[in-house]
Amino acid sequence: TDLPTCGKEVERICLTLAASKQWSINSIDIKTAFLHGAPLEREIFLKPPLEAQEPGFLWRLNKCVYGLNDASRYWYMKVRSELVKLGLKASKFDQALFFYFHNGELIGILCTHVDDFLWSGTKLFETNIIQRVRQLFLVGSEKSDNFTYLGIKLQTNARGGFCADQSDRLAELKQFQLPDKYNKLPRRPLDNSEIKQLRSISGCLNWLATQTRPDLSFSVSRLSSSVSDAQTTDLILAHKIVHKAMIHDLQLNYKRLNLEFLQIVLYSDASFANNHDGSSQGGYIVFLSDDSDECVPITWSSFKIRRVVRSTLAAECLALGEASETSSLIGSLISELLYNSEKRVPVVAFTDSLSLKNAVYSTKNVQDKRLRVDIANIRQMVEIGEIAEIKWIDRTSQLADCLTKSTASPELLINIINSSKLFSF
Repeated sequence: TDLPTCGKEVERICLTLAASKQWSINSIDIKTAFLHGAPLEREIFLKPPLEAQEPGFLWRLNKCVYGLNDASRYWYMKVRSELVKLGLKASKFDQALFFYFHNGELIGILCTHVDDFLWSGTKLFETNIIQRVRQLFLVGSEKSDNFTYLGIKLQTNARGGFCADQSDRLAELKQFQLPDKYNKLPRRPLDNSEIKQLRSISGCLNWLATQTRPDLSFSVSRLSSSVSDAQTTDLILAHKIVHKAMIHDLQLNYKRLNLEFLQIVLYSDASFANNHDGSSQGGYIVFLSDDSDECVPITWSSFKIRRVVRSTLAAECLALGEASETSSLIGSLISELLYNSEKRVPVVAFTDSLSLKNAVYSTKNVQDKRLRVDIANIRQMVEIGEIAEIKWIDRTSQLADCLTKSTASPELLINIINSSKLFSF
């Protein structure tokens, strides 16, 4: 079952680079993928199907078939082997991403997700690589410019950029209607049919929140944590989130950025002990931006802080730590693709916790001894250049605020994403 697939943030980086280089986007679907996999390294026998009319015989498999646990791995190893032979490199940070250099310049990228490929590049890349892929594997459908990839609708706009949304998934949510009686019912555990409905809504909302709707992240995170012992109030909450998803118009815009001046901008926030179980909630959103403050959201998260903390400072520190490590990975991947890992992409971190910023830049120790370790980790990232700078911002400018609490409005974040323009500080 060891099959790497491109992470969401990797695909967003690739789409951003494609828009910035004015490449078209394309998808390829491979037919009967597992039958194209690498030869088996062990002996497996099966009974021939009745249509073969070979009673009393067993067949020895040469390659994996659907249903074997390692079929997907053998398929990936075959794909990797063939792409490397063609001159592509597999990323050190996501082995489902392959890229191609010509004369020291990136001219093509290919993301793999089992038998679905997403690629973009120059005419030379298509001639040298994609044409050979078409010959090596049995290609099903191919699409360009406007298509749905892994449930996300991708469209090319007139300026050569792309937009991504999940309007089809939103349409699916309209089927769920909550009778008015639930608003008057006392709090009670859900019955089996209600739990089934809640799981369906939660799964659909979670897919939206992780793929294209960061504004839903906190609400969906809180909903997901209550499904195991859900009450009528949780079902009501689910329908409120559906309504929230419907009234806000949001899509991800992949615009042309100045690749000569890229920086990673992260907003990190936390709410101390605001969850029902007393735990704290952290959240962050990471953008790729250029010198004109044009931006593309690359990744985001709303999550329960991994341990019980004793202060707001501790919660903010752990949230910034998670965001910084994610940003470091994104920076390393972009550096690998654009600069052959020879140039670092600067990371600028924004927090509305002045005490956290002061703690990182100060030589004075905080009293919480366990917290000293977490602060030291962030301080080291600053010292070695993984984080260029940590800046304090007012809460009214904190884009991650709505990722950590229900009382925060998502309007600011939605406006920034829709306009693709960050604040200038």
